[in-house]
Amino acid sequence: MLRGDVAAVAHLATASIETMTAYSQEAKCCIARLYDEAGWHAILDRGHDHAFVASTAARIAAIGMIKASYIRGVYVSPDLQRQGAGRQMVAVLERTLAAHGRTEVLLQANPDATAFYELLGYSIVDVALTTTQPSFQIVNMKKSLAQHGVAQS
Repeated sequence: MLRGDVAAVAHLATASIETMTAYSQEAKCCIARLYDEAGWHAILDRGHDHAFVASTAARIAAIGMIKASYIRGVYVSPDLQRQGAGRQMVAVLERTLAAHGRTEVLLQANPDATAFYELLGYSIVDVALTTTQPSFQIVNMKKSLAQHGVAQS
């Protein structure tokens, strides 16, 4: 991801967060603040996160982030959800993690996304509440890359 993409990426993340039905508007605002333009610049400044952008000829379709063994977020443009962009982004993130020697992937999903991740082979580890205010529910999930045939790229 390039710094020139930050405004478009922040816009996509905010639009995707707005589609989360399991969270209150206050919780969505809290999450969106993490992924506004300043948040994306901070992610790029840290340097140990990897952010990926999938785009069509006209615009950004999906974004995804990884750090260590974690998928830190997958956001898809609302009008492209349920069309394979999220599945493709997760596959790219998993192959990248496998290429870095990771054998298991961890993630925290919003309750709306658990069925999506379960279809991709993830299992629920537990459900927790965040320590932020407002507090909201997150679903901790994991997947064994080797058991699901994810090969290094």
